[in-house]
Amino acid sequence: MHHRTSGGKLIRDLGVPGDDLCSDATSDVFVPTVPYQIDEFDHNGRLIQTIEDGDVPLGCAVNPKSGNLAVTNEASGAGYVAVFLSGKGPPNGYYDPAIGTFGLCTYGSGGNFFVGGTGEFSCGASAGQQRVRELRPRP
Repeated sequence: MHHRTSGGKLIRDLGVPGDDLCSDATSDVFVPTVPYQIDEFDHNGRLIQTIEDGDVPLGCAVNPKSGNLAVTNEASGAGYVAVFLSGKGPPNGYYDPAIGTFGLCTYGSGGNFFVGGTGEFSCGASAGQQRVRELRPRP
């Protein structure tokens, strides 16, 4: 994972693998790296913490209202989303047995969570089709 300026000049290599990443309001960057962990780096590229996830993390997003970190997981069977309160563990897990794998995700400005996933959904999509769902926080 490389850190570049807007002009494209390489500032530093964070030294971790990763296909997805997300950042919080303080510009800390979260990178799902290898099975079972997410690395958090400050805006200078220094490792702040390694968050233990318990599964294979695929995507992440930070809620702009609460600062909670959501991490989508591949899982065995039904996928799930792990939500770390203020970016700290242990997570609360949100499961959907109709989704085999949750993929990339994001939060809207209002705090609603959007997630893509594959699998059989109750609305009749067959396994393997990609769908996006919106999940609202509980009042």
